[in-house]
Amino acid sequence: MKRVLCVLLAIYILIQPICIFAEGATSDSKVFDPADLKSEAVILVETGSGEILYSKNENKKMYPASMTKIMTALLAVENLDMKEVITVGSEINLMELDASSAGLRRGEQMTNEDLLRALLIPSGNDAAYTVAVQVARKVTGDSSLSIEKALDYFYEMMNKRAKEIGAVNSNFVNPHGYHDDNHYTTAYDQYIIAREAMKHEVFRNIVKTRSYSTEESSGADGGESIKRLPHQWYNRNLMLNKNSKYYYELATGIKTGYTSDSGYCLVSSASNGNLNVIAVVMNAPTDEARWEDSKNLLKYGLENFEFHTVLKKEQAVTNVKVGKRFRSKTEDIAVVSDKEYTSVFNKNDIPNIKENIVWNEELIDKKYEEKHGSVRLLGPVTKGQVLGKVIYTLNDKTIVESDLLAIKDAMELDVFDHVLNAGYFVASHWKVFAISIIALAALIVILRVAALRKRKKKSQWSYRNY
Repeated sequence: MKRVLCVLLAIYILIQPICIFAEGATSDSKVFDPADLKSEAVILVETGSGEILYSKNENKKMYPASMTKIMTALLAVENLDMKEVITVGSEINLMELDASSAGLRRGEQMTNEDLLRALLIPSGNDAAYTVAVQVARKVTGDSSLSIEKALDYFYEMMNKRAKEIGAVNSNFVNPHGYHDDNHYTTAYDQYIIAREAMKHEVFRNIVKTRSYSTEESSGADGGESIKRLPHQWYNRNLMLNKNSKYYYELATGIKTGYTSDSGYCLVSSASNGNLNVIAVVMNAPTDEARWEDSKNLLKYGLENFEFHTVLKKEQAVTNVKVGKRFRSKTEDIAVVSDKEYTSVFNKNDIPNIKENIVWNEELIDKKYEEKHGSVRLLGPVTKGQVLGKVIYTLNDKTIVESDLLAIKDAMELDVFDHVLNAGYFVASHWKVFAISIIALAALIVILRVAALRKRKKKSQWSYRNY
């Protein structure tokens, strides 16, 4: 009996990992359905092509919360020297008591790059005010500009720059996103702003930083006497945290956001070396939903889409027969596209892309088509001549179309061809020629009769005078 129990126990121990693995595999293999997303407004975009891979309520007016700081950071990297040392002023006293803070102190000094870290890593509202004041004073050239005027000027800059880059449905009234009914954006606009900010290396490096610390120091640095305070900042983006269940090894940023009015928000990004995607989720009902929606979107984009070249310029698309109207000789020539088109497609859609070629109706040899059931164009054809067009569609929607150009000259006409073509033209338009001849004959008769009448009248006048 003991032996039987030992054997059963050994079998159980051996098969237990297999069962766990099978259960895990089943869970991981679940196909992501965008309909399962819980966030109110969502967008997923491949940034290299600008292709929207998924969207829901992407143009709906929403509150951005601390995602606002992406816009604030964009103006900072565009207008400030990141190595310049600045002094934190009394603007940090404007920070709301319940707002997120980087722990800045009035009078402490740091580089603009560290100030940007204080803004983006711990999401400091105090850093947001300092950035706004620094940018406004730098752009206006007035280092003594009051805090109030500097902030007003910065808000104007935020709204102007947003419109310039295409975020036309946003309005900013503060640099941090603390709730205000007149401070709003859309998921699409947040993507536009994030895409613009991610063009800057310093921004990219900061938003993918898990943690950052500064050490207290006081002394000369680059000829200046500066006073640094110690700080330890941790990124609120759990997809960057290896200890989090929401960790995603391909994640590269970007910024969280939350207020009771905005709900849980996140602009996230990821890259697999071929595709770069940005996802925006707004007003997720829970913190967990925010992370799940964002991670699922990023994985969906990177795992299911790829770049595919539909058309390549000057590459042969197909061959076509070219001949002469009264000759049996036929020559095959290649036709090439006059444009190139590469974009991002769902891998499952690529086999369903359809090609349709439409030949120039005036060049088609109708008799040859009726007899042989295939297309032959009538020469002569010259190199670069437009012979038709190619249209590519997916699910009955046109992706791209291009003119088709002859790759070489073909079927040049000789004297005999010109004679035959002239005869054919006359024969095929005999009614026109007949009418023209009759009209010409009638005109000659009319002119002849008119001339005879004139001559007769002149003769009678001469007789009377005599």
